Amino acid sequence: MRFTFLHGLFGISLARFPHIKSYAMKKHNIIALLIAAFTMQACQNSKSGANDNQSESDTLKESTVLMNESSLEGDAAFFAKKAATGGLMEVEAGKVAMEKSKNASVTDLAKMIVSDHTKANEELKGLASEKKIVLPAELDSDQKSHLDKLKSLSGNEFDQTYLNMMSEDHRKDIQMFEDASKNLRDKDVRNFASKTLPVLKKHAEAVDRIKLK
Repeated sequence: MRFTFLHGLFGISLARFPHIKSYAMKKHNIIALLIAAFTMQACQNSKSGANDNQSESDTLKESTVLMNESSLEGDAAFFAKKAATGGLMEVEAGKVAMEKSKNASVTDLAKMIVSDHTKANEELKGLASEKKIVLPAELDSDQKSHLDKLKSLSGNEFDQTYLNMMSEDHRKDIQMFEDASKNLRDKDVRNFASKTLPVLKKHAEAVDRIKLK
């Protein structure tokens, strides 16, 4: 533009000054090369940024998978611990019922529950040992409180309280075992839940029959 201006202002023809014309063309070429270089660098930066974003996305996906796998394994341990404390409670409450109840139907129910849950508890202990899961060795504070209350009762009040306790406990257990039998990642723990579920349903049905009498 500078040389065009000179030509228009003074009527100078660049053809008469070839060295000036050559300088202008060289300058134009240099500018064109610089523009091309900046364009290529921008493209490379864009590709690098995209690769970095993809790498971060892949890392995030891998972390999410690991977290999900860890939580699924944790669910198996959580179920095993809940099942263990529940089984302990059924056995301890059944022993109390066998001692205190004067109702043959209630004592027979208690004997069946103690026998079945003792067997299931032992099987769960063996499974937990294989899976490196540490199970509770005693009842939690709430369970101890309920058991102490049960021990303080007698006669018909005791029977009704025990039956209501077994009905509620088995309702919750059945729901938990059904969910575990379908959703747990660990195949062995899932199979234990499936195997034990019919026993729990048998107990619940027995409780309902006695309550209807």
